[in-house]
Amino acid sequence: MDYTVTIFSDRMYEQDLNIVTIKQIETAILQFTKEVHSAYNRAFLYSFDSNQFVKKYGDKDSLYKLTQQHSRFNCYYINSVNQLAKGKIDSQKELYKMYKKDKETALKAVNKKIKEETERLEHYQKLLKNYDDFRHHKINKIKFGKLKHLAYKNEMFTVRDLKTFEVTNYKPFQFEYEYLRPKIKSMKNKISKLTYRKNNIETKLKNLETQKHMVFGGKRNLKNLTTDELLNKKYHSIQVSGRYDSKYGNWLVHTTPLDKDMFAINFELPNREVAHFKVHFPYRGKELKKALESNMNQTVNTPISYGIIRKKDALNRIYYQIEVNFNIGSTLPRINTFIGEGCVGCDFNNGHLDWSEIDKHGNLKDCGTIYYQLNGTSKENELSLRNALNELGMIVSNKKKVLVVENIDLKATKRKSTYQNKKLNKITHTIPYARYLEMVDYLGYKFEFLVIKVHPAYTSQIGKLKYQDKMKLPSHISASYVIARRGMKYRHNEHIPKEYKHFIQDIKEKHYWSKFNKIYKELEKQKKKKVTKKHKTKQQTVNNK
Repeated sequence: MDYTVTIFSDRMYEQDLNIVTIKQIETAILQFTKEVHSAYNRAFLYSFDSNQFVKKYGDKDSLYKLTQQHSRFNCYYINSVNQLAKGKIDSQKELYKMYKKDKETALKAVNKKIKEETERLEHYQKLLKNYDDFRHHKINKIKFGKLKHLAYKNEMFTVRDLKTFEVTNYKPFQFEYEYLRPKIKSMKNKISKLTYRKNNIETKLKNLETQKHMVFGGKRNLKNLTTDELLNKKYHSIQVSGRYDSKYGNWLVHTTPLDKDMFAINFELPNREVAHFKVHFPYRGKELKKALESNMNQTVNTPISYGIIRKKDALNRIYYQIEVNFNIGSTLPRINTFIGEGCVGCDFNNGHLDWSEIDKHGNLKDCGTIYYQLNGTSKENELSLRNALNELGMIVSNKKKVLVVENIDLKATKRKSTYQNKKLNKITHTIPYARYLEMVDYLGYKFEFLVIKVHPAYTSQIGKLKYQDKMKLPSHISASYVIARRGMKYRHNEHIPKEYKHFIQDIKEKHYWSKFNKIYKELEKQKKKKVTKKHKTKQQTVNNK
């Protein structure tokens, strides 16, 4: 897989550039962006409203031919315009899919929560009716039903908190007006809020059934804008796609490397005029030089796309930058790609990276933990994570092995965890997992080793049940050990220990990963029962005293 990078030149302020060059760029940006908008309008009708497209443009011809008919650009700029327009359409389609999936998952979650809260409310309402009958001596004994955290003894009502196990005592009249009725009221309010949220989600889902036209720069900026306003608010870039068959990676831009990451760039604009730049790339300029040299020597053909960006700084000064996109996957060698001699598994957690090294037989050789911070600003957190990953990259590189990580889709977990416990919500929304996977991909190229991504299902549970006690490992280290073994295809050897087989006697068809999950849940239930029993005995001894 190729790794694409984007680099930017140093700022070129308007005052330092030639007036002729500035006029050329401004005119080119306006022309190019208008063509992109026109191409997008055609592509939108082509993709989502074919009848309207036929009415307006006749037969459903190719978008390239239509752009060629409506534009004075050469074929290379027409390709760039169409690619950008198609890219916007494709991103729209994917976004709509993602939004729809998000809303459907959110609707399931809110319906489930409404059902749960409604059932709880019914239990409390039954209790209130039962309590009224008890208070008026219609019945001799009060029934709590499924509300097992409530009890009545010695003319006192006790309410036990299921999380903290704290017990609060109420007199009969206090129980009704300080606990029971306020509880019912708050639950009704909660259900009404959830219902409002449900209706809102359903409305949004209905709106997502039809694709909406993109408005560039917003509806307000669309009306009565001058040329300067268009440049400042909407139109601020021009982009040219790369080509494999070009000596320079691009037919419209010729780049010549100079000394000290300096480059001479001849940029052909849409109006056939050529703008000349002498720019410095402070970041990854050497990699760009390598890509250009490989193209010139015809060792590896790397397409290189360019762009001119027009922006304003904090002092409202206009400046320009050259943007370059190219692949470095083909230019960087890979040394550690063989997994037969073992690998290093990494478990990504909140504030620390846990790793385990295994040999070719799947046996543990070495392990460790690398810490990073998540309490600072986003930039500080990212820098800390990058430093931790660099340390991990050095370890993997020195061991001359392959890195194995979990391929977790945290977005899906976030969707499902909307109404789950606070701890899970905090973890899923704090850990920058998508950014972590991006950094890991580049880490492989930087330190020249292969990165393998495996299915994340039940690695923690398997690690706790099989290796934590047996090998006396911390829980996260044991999870990284499972990840490493899964990367080596030892997952089929993860047999269930004999002492746990009685938990899954009835389960035959399910995958062994889910069997491990079943065992883990049963053990957690037993632990909770033991804790509650201990708390009850302690509470009884306190009451007796």
